[in-house]
Amino acid sequence: QTLCTTLIGSMPQSVLFRGGADARAIRADGEAVCVTDADDKLLANANLAILANGVDAKSFIADGAPWLRAVRGQVTEIAATVPKMRAPVCREGYITPLLGGRHYVGATFDESGIAAIVTSEDQRANLRRAARILPGTFEDAGLDADSGWAAVRCVSRDRLPVMGPVGANLFCCLGLGSRGFSWAPLAAETLASLIAGAPVALERSMMRRLSGSRFTVATG
Repeated sequence: QTLCTTLIGSMPQSVLFRGGADARAIRADGEAVCVTDADDKLLANANLAILANGVDAKSFIADGAPWLRAVRGQVTEIAATVPKMRAPVCREGYITPLLGGRHYVGATFDESGIAAIVTSEDQRANLRRAARILPGTFEDAGLDADSGWAAVRCVSRDRLPVMGPVGANLFCCLGLGSRGFSWAPLAAETLASLIAGAPVALERSMMRRLSGSRFTVATG
C-alpha cells in the first residue's frame, strides 16, 4: 500500500486515484469502457480498462477466468535474532533483515483455504522455515500468536503471470502469485508498451506464454 501510494503521488498530473468505489461491471460503450456499481451508476469511463485486482478480476472476464485461483499466504514476524543481518535470505522462502526491530519470514502457500486470517499452524510452519533457511539461528525464536498477517494471492494455472487483452478495450495484469515485486515492474512496462503499440522488452515466445489466450483450448 505504501509503495502504491508513493507511485501515485509521484505522478499527480497523470493518475487520479478513486478508492472505496464498489465496481461491479465493466462494459464497452462505443469506443469507451464504462465502469459501474451495483446500482448501475457510472463510476468511471475511459478509452480502455486494465484489470489488476487479483482474483476479483474473475467477475469482470467473460469466461469467469477459470485459469485463475486464490492461494492463501501467511507471513510471520519474529523478534530480533540476527541483528547484523544486512540483506534478505531466500531459499524455499525468505527472511528479512530487521525492519522495525522484527524479522519477517514467509510465506506459506495454502491452496486449500482463502480466508485471510492468521493461524497458529502457519506461524509454526514459518518458524520451521526460518530454521531451515538459516540453521542454528531461529530454532529457539519466540513469536506471539498474532505476530503475522495473511492475505490471498492470485495465481494462474501454470503459475506464470497473465497479461494482455481479455475483452473489447479490456486488458489485464494478473496472476503474479508470490513473486509480485519481481514481476510487477516488468509486467506493467510490457503491458503499457503492448497497449501503446510500442516495442516490448520480452520476446514473442514469452509474450505468448503470458497471454491469457494460452488457456483457450480449440475445439471442433
